[in-house]
Amino acid sequence: MSIGVGLDVGYGYNKIVRSDRLGHIIKFPSISGALSTQALATAQALSVSYAQWEYNGTTRLVGDEVYHASCRTVYRAYDANRVDNEHYKFLALVGLARVVPENMAGSLHLRVVTGLPNQYFLAEREALAEMLRGRHQLTLRRGANVVDYTFIVDEVKVLPQSIGGLTDAYLKDNGVGDSELLSLYVGGIDIGFRTVDPAAVNPGWRLDPEALRPGGDNLGMATVAKLCESHLATEWGVNLGIHEVDEIVRTKKFRIRGEVKDLSHLVDEWKRQAAVQIWEFVGGQWDRLKRLDRIYFMGGGAEALYSFLVETAPKGITQDLLMLPDAGGAIARGFAKASLQWQLAKEVPINA
Repeated sequence: MSIGVGLDVGYGYNKIVRSDRLGHIIKFPSISGALSTQALATAQALSVSYAQWEYNGTTRLVGDEVYHASCRTVYRAYDANRVDNEHYKFLALVGLARVVPENMAGSLHLRVVTGLPNQYFLAEREALAEMLRGRHQLTLRRGANVVDYTFIVDEVKVLPQSIGGLTDAYLKDNGVGDSELLSLYVGGIDIGFRTVDPAAVNPGWRLDPEALRPGGDNLGMATVAKLCESHLATEWGVNLGIHEVDEIVRTKKFRIRGEVKDLSHLVDEWKRQAAVQIWEFVGGQWDRLKRLDRIYFMGGGAEALYSFLVETAPKGITQDLLMLPDAGGAIARGFAKASLQWQLAKEVPINA
């Protein structure tokens, strides 16, 4: 059995989708943690079960389970090196396991398309590909329930993440290109938690390598999160985890001592400041910005900031500013479409 997979291990969230199930994107926070021996024994004594993943002798909770269990954080993708560590590999493989069949008896082969921010792409793409290749076995335990996942990653293609989003715009669900976009000079801006990465393709869907400049660091939603963190600490002396801050930014509400605080006005102002910073960065890095026929926004940060990006857009650029559908999962979906196109080009049967 052969499956194409798009994998986007972002600073904030891990997104994974199969090429034959493009409408089903799995997403979880890019964070892992571990229960202390005492905490684990106590949970077991109280019949409280947490989902724990095992790989090569390492056992961890991943994503939302880290917060549900209030356990010790082992790794946060947003404050560590990209692929030069086993923690990143653990998150990536758990992501792949989430989209493959459970306890499968036969051989399961994956063709994985994944990506890196522009600033890491050239230096770390080979290491990332090598890390993911090979046979992997993971076990998920929740109390007495045990599920095994075994798969073989045959081939890996690593792209700049922003190219993944443009691929989502260009390729249809069957892997065939959109004829309208062939005639346009199209740009893309990937806005993640702490990175802003531009990309562009010339008419004929030819990559514009000049657009793939090193991306901005600590921009995007990191700006909003930092402003929110500062406000919470100053006003109420509260320090929260980044995904808890993200929830406050999304809901624009903060509950403390039984009272719900409405932060709508503040959150909107923080987002407006973040949008202005993004345009300043992109305009300063990318002198071709005003030549683009269309700009697509992608990434979780784009979902949150889109209206403010349109409102603060520089004069003289195209007014054709579009946010990709489900922008938070667009990059992973674009990678999955690329894996489908890759299979079709190789004439490899899908799910054969």
